[in-house]
Amino acid sequence: MTSRFQQTCEARTDSGNAVDFDIHGLVGVRLIAPSATNIAAVTAQIGPPSFRMLRRVDIVVRYVDRLPAGPVRYVDVGKTASSRAGFIVFPEGDGGRRVSIPFEQIGSDCEILCERSVGWIPLLIPIVNLTALKKHRCVPIHASAFVHEGTGVLVTGWVKSGKTEALLAFSQYGATYVGGEWVLLSSNGTTMYGLPGTFRMWEWQRRQLSHLQHIGGNAGIFRLIRFLDGVQRALPETLLRFGPLKLLREGMPALRRQLNFRAQPKAIFGDRCGCLTGHPDKSLSGWCIPTSEF
Repeated sequence: MTSRFQQTCEARTDSGNAVDFDIHGLVGVRLIAPSATNIAAVTAQIGPPSFRMLRRVDIVVRYVDRLPAGPVRYVDVGKTASSRAGFIVFPEGDGGRRVSIPFEQIGSDCEILCERSVGWIPLLIPIVNLTALKKHRCVPIHASAFVHEGTGVLVTGWVKSGKTEALLAFSQYGATYVGGEWVLLSSNGTTMYGLPGTFRMWEWQRRQLSHLQHIGGNAGIFRLIRFLDGVQRALPETLLRFGPLKLLREGMPALRRQLNFRAQPKAIFGDRCGCLTGHPDKSLSGWCIPTSEF
C-alpha cells in the first residue's frame, strides 16, 4: 500500500506543482503547491531550490489555504496548540496563521501542513538538522565556517560570542564562505556542510566593515533608532522618568533589537561561496579568535 507521504511526493507535476530543495545530498525538502512568496521565504531559510527533481524526499511541506477548523487546546497561548489537525505552531505568536508539524515523524518521512499565508516556516532548520543527524549521523553545530588560504575553520560558541564577527572579518581577506549560523559536521569529522540560507547580521557589524556598506537593512530606520538611542542616553535620569521620555527609555531595548537584518552570503563573499563545504582543520571558540594563527 502506498503511504500518504509517498502519495504526496508523487504529487509533483510538470505544471510546477512542487519545488525541491537539495541540502548537500543529505536532506531533501519538497514544497507542494507553494506560492512565489512561500518559495522566497523558504529560500531565505535553506537556500535556493534545486535544478533537478529529488530522488529522495525527507521533508514535505504541503501548503493549504486553511488548516482544518476545530477545537484548539493551547499548550502555550498564541504559540503552540493541539487540535485534530495535529500539533499546531503559530509563527511569531500570530494566531491567525498556523503550521501543523508532526514531531513524531521528524527524522523519517515528515510531512508538514502549512497555511499559504505563512512566511518563514517555524522550526524548519531544526527539523533539517535532526533529519541529517538521524539519517546520516551529521552533527548540527551552531557555528560559522569558512576556508582561508586552504585552511578550513569552524567557529563555535554561544549566541553573540563572536562567530559572525570572525566570519565577516575573514571575508575581507579572501576567505571562502561555508556557513553562517548552522553547520553540519560529518560523522567522521572530516567534512563540514553549511546551510545555504541567509544568516543574521547586526547593523553595527556592517558599519565597522567598509566593504559591507552596500548590503541589507533599512539604513533610514537604523539611523533613526541610533538617533533616539543617543538622545535617551544623553538626557539626565530625572527627565527620563516622566511622559514621552519615559516611554522612549522603556521602548529602547525593543528598538535596539531591530538593528539587524538577514544577509545573503553571496552579497558578502560574491563568487567565494563555492559549494558550501570544507574540511574542519581548525575548530575555534567564538569568545577568542587567535587570528595570528592564520
